[in-house]
Amino acid sequence: MNWDDLNKHDGNADKIKFHISRLSSLVKEASTLPNIEIGDLEAVRDRMGDTLKQGEFWLEQSNLSRFLYDLQDLAKWVSKLIESAKNKS
Repeated sequence: MNWDDLNKHDGNADKIKFHISRLSSLVKEASTLPNIEIGDLEAVRDRMGDTLKQGEFWLEQSNLSRFLYDLQDLAKWVSKLIESAKNKS
């Protein structure tokens, strides 16, 4: 999946790009936290991979709203993980 794939679709493409960029920032932030566990980072990696793989399926089905939902859900989950790690200090 790449940006060109999203540009082929109307509707939520800009929102999807925004959330992918947001996720990238969240992952970068998580990786710099001293209190985050390696297992948590591995879980983020795995869930992000699964979400992007599912995203390819949703793009093929022209169901951008479902992909957007999955990205938002992942971002919320990563945000909670970050908050949890920050509260450990």
